[in-house]
Amino acid sequence: MNKFIFDIVLESADICNLVADAAKLTDMVDRGSRIVFTGRRNMGKTSLVMAKVIPSYRARHAEGLVVVVDLMGVRSLGQISRRLQLAFERGMSLVHPTRTYLQKMANTLRQIRPTMSIDALTGAPEFSLGLASDGESIDFSAIIAQIGVFHREHAALLVMDEFQDIAEIPEAEALFRAALQYLPSDMPVLIMGSKKHILANIFAAPGAPLAGWGQQIEIATITVADYVPYINDRLKSVGAYVDQNVTAELLKQMSNNPEAINIIGDWWQRHRTGAGLLTGNDIYLAIAGVVRERSSLYGEYLSQFTAKEETVLIAIAQCQPLKAPQSADFRAKVRMSPGGLGPLTKRLENRAVVYRTEEGLIIADPLLAAWLRTR
Repeated sequence: MNKFIFDIVLESADICNLVADAAKLTDMVDRGSRIVFTGRRNMGKTSLVMAKVIPSYRARHAEGLVVVVDLMGVRSLGQISRRLQLAFERGMSLVHPTRTYLQKMANTLRQIRPTMSIDALTGAPEFSLGLASDGESIDFSAIIAQIGVFHREHAALLVMDEFQDIAEIPEAEALFRAALQYLPSDMPVLIMGSKKHILANIFAAPGAPLAGWGQQIEIATITVADYVPYINDRLKSVGAYVDQNVTAELLKQMSNNPEAINIIGDWWQRHRTGAGLLTGNDIYLAIAGVVRERSSLYGEYLSQFTAKEETVLIAIAQCQPLKAPQSADFRAKVRMSPGGLGPLTKRLENRAVVYRTEEGLIIADPLLAAWLRTR
């Protein structure tokens, strides 16, 4: 039985469409482009890159190095360096670097003692930079430079996810600019991020160290026509199916969020055996069922916010998309002044709790929004 998969990076067969995005990214990586790939969380960016773009790259570059680092939540330059070091070691374990390259790297980074070994339990190769006992963590700029050195001899791809989280770290943007600008011109670098407004400050704001860097791409929205066969393929084992009208309403209620749509599909798969054609009411039954299952978690999550933040979140959920958060009507609803409401909504946006779309502000997690509307 094909399941609705969520909470993990999807395999290729579990991704609904995004074929055009995969082809475009693959082509750009193949041409050695610098790419900034954006879209709010749970839209499928990471799954698309991990399941389609990277395997395609590895198929073309059997000896190529792929370094994938997740920068979510980094708070210091040292954390960036540590995460990039671990990602570099994982990537190198797959390519079995030559003894000549290891020696060359050791000569360049004198505090390291790079080694290749075999894990006694799994038999898998392991690579370690083997920091000398008196050595500190390696500066991430030096690791990026080593990826460039490897690319000149073989091939390399650098992928950095949730890149916008470096924005609050002093000097991080300038140091990344210095490191990235010295990479070989034909080496692909793929940066991903979910907070579009922060990424705009990093890559578009005049005077920012990385202003103008890379080509900007936003992940496509998956359509109703895409989802009907995808959902029905997974529901057929329980004797249920959807049509275009029901699917359109589902996408509307879930803000076109693939993760949330799969969670609803999973609920149907568990509860609607033999239901035949599902209706709009089945959507609301599923949303209510999922919200009940997650209620205690959402309640604990909401306890992390102030009373004012909670009031604003509930109000946004009730009227999203919120076109004019500073309107007199909305301020009256939440009983806040413009001077207090503006910074508060910005904090919520920076924490990725709310997201700004072309239609207005929405709660980033549509199931959280549904729960908030019950408050």
